[in-house]
Order: sequence, then structure tokens, then C-alpha cells
Amino acid sequence: MNDNQQPSVNVGNEKIGIGMIASSLVVIVITVAVFLYQQKHEDMREIQRQGTGLVRLLGSMSVDQLKGHGSSVGMLRVLKETLANRHFAFAAVVNVDGMSLAEYRAPDVIVPPMVIPRLPSQWTGERESASAEGIKINEYFAPVMHQGELQAFVRLGYQEPGYSLDTSQVRLLAIMSMAIFMLTPIFYFLIKKEIKPLTSISSQLQALIKKTESTEPDVASNSNTKDFMKQFSTVVEAAYKHIDALEAKQTNSVVSSKLLVYQKVRLESALNALPYAILVADESGQVTYTSNKIHKQLGTQQGEVLGCNLADFCENREITEYLVSCHASSALRAYQNEEVDVYLPETDKRLSICAFPLFSQKHDNQLLGTVIVFRDITHEGVEQQNNGEFIAHVAHELKAPLNVLYMYSETLLDHADASRELTIEAANIIHDETERISQMIDNLLNLTMIEMGTVAMRRQRVKVADFLEDIYQTMSRNKLVETMEFDLKLDHDLGTVQLDKNLVRVCINNLISNSIKYNKPGGRIELIAEQDDGEIIIGVRDTGIGISAEDQQRIFSKFFRSDDDEVRKRTGHGLGLSLVNEIVKLHHGKIQLNSSPGQGTEFLISFKKENNMLKDAI
Repeated sequence: MNDNQQPSVNVGNEKIGIGMIASSLVVIVITVAVFLYQQKHEDMREIQRQGTGLVRLLGSMSVDQLKGHGSSVGMLRVLKETLANRHFAFAAVVNVDGMSLAEYRAPDVIVPPMVIPRLPSQWTGERESASAEGIKINEYFAPVMHQGELQAFVRLGYQEPGYSLDTSQVRLLAIMSMAIFMLTPIFYFLIKKEIKPLTSISSQLQALIKKTESTEPDVASNSNTKDFMKQFSTVVEAAYKHIDALEAKQTNSVVSSKLLVYQKVRLESALNALPYAILVADESGQVTYTSNKIHKQLGTQQGEVLGCNLADFCENREITEYLVSCHASSALRAYQNEEVDVYLPETDKRLSICAFPLFSQKHDNQLLGTVIVFRDITHEGVEQQNNGEFIAHVAHELKAPLNVLYMYSETLLDHADASRELTIEAANIIHDETERISQMIDNLLNLTMIEMGTVAMRRQRVKVADFLEDIYQTMSRNKLVETMEFDLKLDHDLGTVQLDKNLVRVCINNLISNSIKYNKPGGRIELIAEQDDGEIIIGVRDTGIGISAEDQQRIFSKFFRSDDDEVRKRTGHGLGLSLVNEIVKLHHGKIQLNSSPGQGTEFLISFKKENNMLKDAI
């Protein structure tokens, strides 16, 4: 029997030996491939690091420093001569039209042309290109600026590294390959020694099977062998069933684990989406979860907070004492969700903190932890203060004209036989003050609708020349304008603009009214309109009392009025220019103020032309 089994055993051993040799060769090939890939990756990373750093450094120099001036050697040439990088392809500086001003390149490399980026955000970057010889080049470029103006671009190119090794790496790979190959026979003899008992058992089983097939009565008569085979078969079947059960259990565990992870991620995403910062502590007082907003409010870090105790949560003593007391109260079920306000001087913020205990749904007495909600109420205080100031301003501005109306109405009531001159004077003043109140209310309504976003924009194509001519004719009929010089100056062939005519009319009327109000006797007012390639500029210019540099910083704020005596002599409510600014922003325009005290004031409003708006939309 042993003689018959010996050839098959030898064949099996030979297969194992051949398989181990093939495996060792595969390992060697994989090792070489990993070395080649890693070397290329390291070369690419070194090229990117060196190219990004050098091109930014060169971009900070002037064009003369880069290409050389007179007898001085340019930095590009110095870079080519000293740069220790075998993948260097070229270094060049080009003007804003892409024409080369100076270039230094490696042999057999031609500098590829460059498409000049037009947007400032694209002036610095990297790209892949190919030279005329088909060489792949990684290029890095940056702008060369002079006094805030773009002068040129500096370019730095590197040939894409290939799969290659230097002499030291080849030597190292040879040593590793030899070591791997020499370990093969050692493992072969160790495996052969370990499987020798298994080979013997296999031979005996094969012999038993052949004996069973050829001499059935002998096997049947051998009760020990028959019982062993039955028991062995039972054990194998039980093992297979147990393996199937373990696989099913493992599959269910993996599915349950993934489902729990998914539910946790969804819950954390929902908590992070809330407008408040959330902190969760377990029953022992340790922090188990914090939303992202809490770190912005308190200046903490995610890794530092999780797992720490509430007493060590943050450095603010008031917050720490409140959290510890709330957690202790929650454990005693004597807790009431009282809200506390805390001021953080280091960030100038005010937070409202409120804690809620977590109890089990199945067991009411089982405490699961505490949820603490942090709410930033800084802006609420500012808004309340602003609302109070706003109401006070409105009340003050309404009270003054109402007092005048009351006084003159009392005069007319008490003097029924008043002279015609007094009656006319009282009627004129009542008319002016009523108009003043009406204008202030209109401005308030318009300003409030714009700030709330409820104003309905009705844009239409407006011919600027006709529009301003109509405003000029209307304002010329104002009796106050008759004492001044009021001129209209328009460029020829003014284009069209998409505007809400009613809102822009209010805007320009307010500017002209201010020019009338704050002008000098016999002064001059000009309504002008100019245009350039992309914009139409509408301006109101006067020779009035002017605006100081300090007041120009706040002139567009609601209810702002200067403390200057000349300004205080004139009535006003401080809403006109604020409304002008909001209307201009609503049309995506720009407003510019030029003024000097005693010299006059000029407001310039610019709107994009209709064709430029179409280009921006495209």
C-alpha cells in the first residue's frame, strides 16, 4: 500500500514546491512594482512641493530680476543652473499676452504656449500640458505684480516622472528579492515537515476507502470501522451546521451594526442642522456628544471634549457650575428646565443655556443622561436695542412737525379774525409740515419693505435720457428750485438699463431734495448722466454746505443727522440717504460720495448697461 501511495505523495510535494517558487516570484514582482509606483509618487509629490513653492517665490520678484537686467544674471537662469531636480523641463516669464520675455529649458524640451487666464482667482495654479515632442509636463504658474498691476506670469515646468529606479534602489531590490527567493526552500521544508502526518493519515484513509470498495463484507464485519465512519460523518455534518449558523449570526450582526451606524449618522446630522448648539452627557456626567456649533461658541475642540466630565467641559466657571448643578438635579428628578444667560467676554457673545434630563421610555426612574442646549442670543439684544432706538427716532421725528401743526392750528382756532397774511403763513407751514410727515412715512414704508424683502421689483427697460429728462422737468417746478440754478447734463446716445422706475425715481428725487435743502442761497444743482463701456453713471452735484469726512462714514445710516450747526438749521429726518443706498443695492448698483465742507457734494450712482447685465446672466 505504501508503494502505491508514494508516487501521488511525491507529485503533491512537487506541486507545493512549484507553487511556492511561483508565489515567491509573484511577491518579488509585486515588490518591484510597489517600489516603482512609490518612487513615481514621491517624485510627483516633490515636484508639486518644489514647483508650488518656487513659483510663488519667483512671482514675488520683478520682471527684471527674473530675466536679468544689464550685466546681472536673472533668477530664472540661476534656478536652471542650481536646481537639483532631474525632471526640470523649463523656467520662463511671459507677458500678459503670453509672449515669452525669457526662458531657460532642458535639452530637447520646447516650452508649450500658455493660455493667459483672465480672472484673478485663476492667475496662480498648475496644469498638465504636453510639449511638441509629446513629453508630458506639469506646469506651475503665478502672476508677477508691480504696484498692484499685473505685469507678467512666471512659469515653471517639470517633466512627468516615469517608472524608474536609481542605483541604490536597484541594489536594495536585488537584496530583497534574493532574500525572498532564499526563504522559499526553508518554508518548503518546514511545510513538508508539518504536513507529513497529514499525508500519512490521507494515505491510510485512501487505503481504507479502497478496502471498503473492494471488500464490502470485511468492512461490514468490522464494527469498529463502521462505527467510526458513522461518528465521523455525524461530526462533519454537525460542524457544517454550526458553521452555517455562525455565518448567519455574523451576517445579522454586520447588518445590525451598519444600521446602527447609519442611524447614528442621521441623528448627528439632524442635531448639527439645528440652529442651536447641543451637548449630551451620560448618567455619570461624561460628555458623549457635542454638535459642531458648540465649538464655535465656546472655542472648544471635538477631541478634547468627548469623554471629559461636565466639571471640566470649559474654562468658563459660570457655565461649568450651571452644568454640574443641572446634572445633579436631573439625577434627583427635582430638576426644572430653568434657562440661564451667560456672557462670554473673550468672544463678546451672550449665550442662553438650558438643560433637559433624559429618562428611559420603559423605566421612568432610569436616568439616561442630560441634554444641554446652547443658544446664541447676542443678536437678539442688539436687535432689541436697535428696535428701541428706531421707535424713539420715529417718535421724535413725528413729534416735531406735529407740534408745529398743533401750534398753528391752535393759532387759527384762537384767532378766527386773523389777518390774511397770518392765515396764509399758517396754511403754508401746515402744508409743508404735512408734506414732511408724508415723505417720512413714505420713506419708512419703502425702507421697511426693502429690508424685509417684501418690496415687489418691477424691472423694465428704461431709456436713461428720457427718464432723467422727466425727473428734471418735474423737479424744476419745485418753488425752492426757482431761487437756484438747476441744470441737466446728459451724454449723447445714453443706453438703456433694467430698472424699477418708481424706486429709482424716489432715489434721485431724494438726492435732488437734499441738494436743494443743504444748498446755499443762489446755489447751483446739476443732474448729470455719463456712460462708459459697461455702466451708466447718474449723478447729482451741488454747491452746498458739503459733508465732513467723519459724517461721510455714517451718512447712509438710518436717522443719522450731523451735529454741524448748518445741518441742524435745516429740517430733516435722516431717512432719505438710507433709502437711496438700499434702492441702489437692490439694483446691484454702486453709490459714490465726493464732498468737501463748504465746497459742495456729489453723489454718483452707477448701473450696469442692459447688454452687460445679459453677459453677466449668461
